[in-house]
Amino acid sequence: MISPAPSGHSYREFDVTPRACGAARQSYRLVLDRTTGVVYFSPNHYDDFYRM
Repeated sequence: MISPAPSGHSYREFDVTPRACGAARQSYRLVLDRTTGVVYFSPNHYDDFYRM
């Protein structure tokens, strides 16, 4: 698990599972730190992060 996100970094999030248009999003996310290129997985909508 990682510590809180560093300030000044730029991030982009992606859903892990596809969904139908208008359907609710699941809690699984991939997060790309655009500043460093490091990718993280969050299984519970940003409560925990795991470096990939």
